[in-house]
Amino acid sequence: MKTSMILAAAAAVATLAIAGSALSAPQNPVVTSVTTKCVVAKSGKAKAATTVTITGSQIAPAFMSGTGCQSPVTIVQKIARTGIQMPFTSGLYNCTPSISGSTGKWRCTFQAADTASKLTMGFTYRY
Repeated sequence: MKTSMILAAAAAVATLAIAGSALSAPQNPVVTSVTTKCVVAKSGKAKAATTVTITGSQIAPAFMSGTGCQSPVTIVQKIARTGIQMPFTSGLYNCTPSISGSTGKWRCTFQAADTASKLTMGFTYRY
C-alpha cells in the first residue's frame, strides 16, 4: 500500500510539473496590429496642434511599451523648429512629406532590420 501511495504522489507531482510548464510557456509574442493617436500641441512655426496616427504590425509587446508618443512629438517639434519640407531621418523613422501650399502630409516609417516589425506614422502639418 505504501508503494502505491508513493507512486500516486509521484504521478501527481509529474502531472503538476507538466501542467505548470504548459501554463508558463510564452503565448503569441507578437502583436499583429496596433493603432494609436498622439496629439502634439501647437509650437514653433506650427499653425495648429497636430494629431499623429501611429499604426504598426508584427510588433513585439516589449517594443510596443516603448513606442508611446515620444517619437511623434520629437518629429513634429523638429518640423516646427526647422520648417523642414524634405525627407529626413529622426531616430528610427524615415520621414517623407507631400507638400501642397502651406500643408505637408507626412509619412514616417520604421522597419526593423531583424524582424517583420513595422511602424508607420501619418500626420498633416500646417506651416
